[in-house]
Amino acid sequence: MTKPGRAVAQAPGAEAQPTEGTLHFAVDAALLFQLGEELVTKHSVALAELIKNAYDADATRVTITFENIRARGGTITISDNGSGMSFDSIAHEWMRIATSVKTAVPVSARFQRMRTGAKGIGRFAARRLAGQLVMTSVAKAAEQMRRSREETVVHFKWDEFKPGTQVQDVPIRYRRRELPPSSGKSATGTELRLIGVRDAWDEEDFRGLMQNLTRLVAPPEPRTEDRHVARNGHRSRYADPGLDIRIEASDFPAQSGDVREQLLSGALAVLEGRLRSDGQATYVVKFRDVKKALPFAPATRFPNVGAARFRIHFFVYKKDYFAGLDLNVRDVAKRGREEGGVHLYVDRFRVAPYGDPGDDWLKLDEDRGRRLVKAPNDLARYAGGVERPMLLLPGNNQLFGRVLLSRQSNPDVRQTLNREGVIETRAFQELRQFVRKGVDYLTVAYAREYEAKRKGAKEKQGRSDDASSLLSKAREQFIAASAAMPAEQRAQILQAIDLARQTVETQREDFISELSMLRVLASTGIMLTVFEHELLGILNGLRESHRTLATMLQHLRTAERQRFSVELSRLDTWITSARHQGELLGLLIARESRTRRRRLVVRHFVETIASAFASYLRDYGITLTNEVPANLRTPPVFEAELSAILINLLTNAFKAVREQTIRRVAIQGVYRNGAVVLGVSDTGVGAAQDRWEDFFQPFVGESEPDPILGEGTGLGLKIVRDFVGVYGGTARFVEPHEPWRTRVEVSLPEEQN
Repeated sequence: MTKPGRAVAQAPGAEAQPTEGTLHFAVDAALLFQLGEELVTKHSVALAELIKNAYDADATRVTITFENIRARGGTITISDNGSGMSFDSIAHEWMRIATSVKTAVPVSARFQRMRTGAKGIGRFAARRLAGQLVMTSVAKAAEQMRRSREETVVHFKWDEFKPGTQVQDVPIRYRRRELPPSSGKSATGTELRLIGVRDAWDEEDFRGLMQNLTRLVAPPEPRTEDRHVARNGHRSRYADPGLDIRIEASDFPAQSGDVREQLLSGALAVLEGRLRSDGQATYVVKFRDVKKALPFAPATRFPNVGAARFRIHFFVYKKDYFAGLDLNVRDVAKRGREEGGVHLYVDRFRVAPYGDPGDDWLKLDEDRGRRLVKAPNDLARYAGGVERPMLLLPGNNQLFGRVLLSRQSNPDVRQTLNREGVIETRAFQELRQFVRKGVDYLTVAYAREYEAKRKGAKEKQGRSDDASSLLSKAREQFIAASAAMPAEQRAQILQAIDLARQTVETQREDFISELSMLRVLASTGIMLTVFEHELLGILNGLRESHRTLATMLQHLRTAERQRFSVELSRLDTWITSARHQGELLGLLIARESRTRRRRLVVRHFVETIASAFASYLRDYGITLTNEVPANLRTPPVFEAELSAILINLLTNAFKAVREQTIRRVAIQGVYRNGAVVLGVSDTGVGAAQDRWEDFFQPFVGESEPDPILGEGTGLGLKIVRDFVGVYGGTARFVEPHEPWRTRVEVSLPEEQN
């Protein structure tokens, strides 16, 4: 748009154009598309922005109702009990894109909350989710009608904002009316009804949304908030009760992703960190079974962050650490995988993706992969003599934590415009260092406590349980006191003591008796034999059905034929998967596999076993590489035994890598010094070298429960070593090379003793 100015000479008949004037921006409706569909890319982020508006309006409750969202066209309703918006507020603030009102009035009226919404992203998040928005808001009326309320209903039809039109030229219908006074809890509030949901939602979408929303708002901390409010000259006489988010969805079963107090009671330790505005950090670790808190104040400062704090609960998923608690270690470990992590909050609202599964903003999983061993210099003296404390660095799934910031105290930690992350400023880098320094201190303290307890347990066992040592001492004392005893009688007593000691040592070594193992395995074998028979019958039936359906395909109409072909392809995939499972069972329990030794082509054998895990590897993004040479053959072995060896080694590796950022497993083979040597390497959590031999003992293991592979018994490596021992071979850990973190090798000698 221009304003007239001086004209210049024009061609005859042409309209005179001004040579000077002013121009004004016009906003094309395409901007709504960019702010909606392109800027806000995730369902959870879009809903979070709408919830932030309720928080800013002093709401204490938000209810999100989902209707018919398994298919496109459903409805989502977000209702709150906040202060609502008057017609004037809607017309001059909500309808104004990127309004500065929240900058001018940074705290809410009732609870003096730091307001979180900005740039009008919430209203365009509504466009991202659905084709229409019906907003109903009830607020106290204007000053002259203070006792009454007014209701405003505005209907937005987003598809009318077509590219090429200007935003201000698209009319939006509204209606308003006066309501009688009300003093009830729901006297005011806002309802956003999103009609014509753009995307269909499935179970995984909804589960992810639930986890994000239940972690969205940090609980209030009244004392801290009171100090913050007073410092800014805004003191509220109302205690902030926080914001309760409720979900109602008839399409999906009710879920709760919140980390409740009962769960947190299972934490082995709690780490708290505080950062003053001058950059001085302090940390305190409190172990559940240690009375004294362990403080630490590093010399390092973090001057660019501003005042901040965090609280992290640390879990070790071992049964010993959950003794006496009403918690199931497997369930807690599952929640750790799904909900664990150290999350970042700004003005109580979570900032994604920090702490999400797969996010490693503190570089914990990365450093675990690098197998760090030494403590940082300023923490070495806290290790209590433990040589490699950082091997116990926790993974993200072992931590449940919140880092709390505010825009006022931490102005240089700035969120991106789309609310997905923060800008990598110097302040944010120092924030990461501040939190990580605390986790490193927790690791060193845990290593010291863990090592002390482990040594104490060994000493106690040596004092109370080592009958062999007691018998040896008794023998020495008897020899010293029996010099005058007749030689024959003396020899008989010494022989009895020696026999008793040998018996004790034999019983201890055979803690798991072969007879007990055979009884269990025999029972399992019967069950698996029946299962294999039934599985083969089911497979034959499926193949027959597949053939019948395939012959019917040609009689269908073209449109139905395509859909039918897709379903037949899926059925074929399931048949193939089931066949692979049957082949794996055959390797373990088929008569020939356990009654006849044969030379086996290792590479082909590995491929057969790997195919049975294809779905598992695909679901968890694990890469299995078969690097065995094509011509490598084993000495004569039973297929069942080689299968058991490889299955135990591979499943251990799969469990180790499943929660890592890089999930790789490789199996190599070579003929070395008269033996076939097979090695399984992984990029998992690693195994402390001083415990390598321990892991070959029965019931010793650190693998976490797996939803598919189950909870380990601690017998896997024991079974591997026993089987290769039958052939005169060995099984052992060896030092891995990059990028591997763990490597186990087994050897099968060509000439067997």
